[in-house]
Amino acid sequence: MTAFTDITGSPEACGVLLGQVTAHTLRRRVEDTRVIQSKNSIPDARIEARVEQFKSNLLRVAPGWLEELLGMAGAAGVDPDDLLMMNCLPSEFYTPAAGNCTTFIEIGEAENRLFKIRDERNRAQMFYIHNADTAPRYQVGRDIGNLGIAHFLNEHGVAGANNTGSYTDCVSGAPWLNDCLVLRYFAEKAQTVDDIPELYRHLIDERVAGGAGEGRGAIYICADQHRGLILECVEKDCVATFLDHGTHVVSNHFLSPKARTWCTRTPHKNTVRRKERMEFLLDRHGRPPGLTDVFAWSRDRKHVPHALCNDNTDHFWMTISAQLHVIPRAAPEASVNYMCCGNTRHSLYIPVPLSECESFLPLLDGTFYEQADALYREYHCSPHMRSIQRRFEREIKEGNTKERTWYAHAMETLRNVANGKN
Repeated sequence: MTAFTDITGSPEACGVLLGQVTAHTLRRRVEDTRVIQSKNSIPDARIEARVEQFKSNLLRVAPGWLEELLGMAGAAGVDPDDLLMMNCLPSEFYTPAAGNCTTFIEIGEAENRLFKIRDERNRAQMFYIHNADTAPRYQVGRDIGNLGIAHFLNEHGVAGANNTGSYTDCVSGAPWLNDCLVLRYFAEKAQTVDDIPELYRHLIDERVAGGAGEGRGAIYICADQHRGLILECVEKDCVATFLDHGTHVVSNHFLSPKARTWCTRTPHKNTVRRKERMEFLLDRHGRPPGLTDVFAWSRDRKHVPHALCNDNTDHFWMTISAQLHVIPRAAPEASVNYMCCGNTRHSLYIPVPLSECESFLPLLDGTFYEQADALYREYHCSPHMRSIQRRFEREIKEGNTKERTWYAHAMETLRNVANGKN
């Protein structure tokens, strides 16, 4: 297989390609998940019942995802039910989430921007272009094994991100579509941000809309060439706040008056600190802030362990990716996604134009993330790569964002750092 490959065709064909290139990681994740199930004494019957209900939900609203999953499982040599299991685990499976992800949306005169720093468990991440014949082409950022997504930019110039929402009694532990799956539904259905609230209400009507885990709502932050959207959600309701100007920061608590009525706790210190820090950094800069400034913010360690960039020494989650979507208002087809795969202190931002159709294999199969993660494990969140990152990302800002050599250049740079070369 060459350095670039095409994830295209029927959902099943896309699944086969994905399963082939991620087989080793998928098998390892299934094994790790089964170990945790045994350690937590969760019976097989409970898992099997959830899988069947989850499968039924997907058949109602996204049957192509099941076709993709079957192709993936067959190519990777795993049981399809094991892949389904990993996407509908019961709430007691892992330590409950306290807060993760920091996002801002900026509606400007010349362009709109959506920036998300993703914090989650340290699992191998992938980035690729999904080009199935049943949906618009879109760029995907997610962990390998996740049927949903965490970042997207689709061919219509709609960008999206999901954040865990507030603590609430309005989200059960049932195997509905979680926040990553809902975000994928938006990526495949939305032609503008105006479409998104009705898409969510359709999921409510189908009784498949879930949150970010039992007792946690979900927040979706989206942008297109015209405007932005913050959609705060629980299982049976949502609040849509459309944005026509200005800059808005979202972390992990609801902001609108109606959504706050769903909350059962005051916002956690972690989510408040990260929101305040991002607002402070934005206020210090002009509009729009420079690309390299935004990249640097994703590496900010102020207020550790409540920082924008996190490791997992104080809590189970850490910073594992970031993406900045830049959408020109007059020419959305010229949109660029500056994506960073891996802990932001140990990885590099790479420009991916909206016109790109093929996927860089090391980003697709997890190799790129694993290289960045090896650096993270050795250096934790030290600034050892600061000068290298500044130089590389300054070149991006000054260069041609359509040049494919950025991918290989980034991969080579990480390897050189690992080998002690500057």
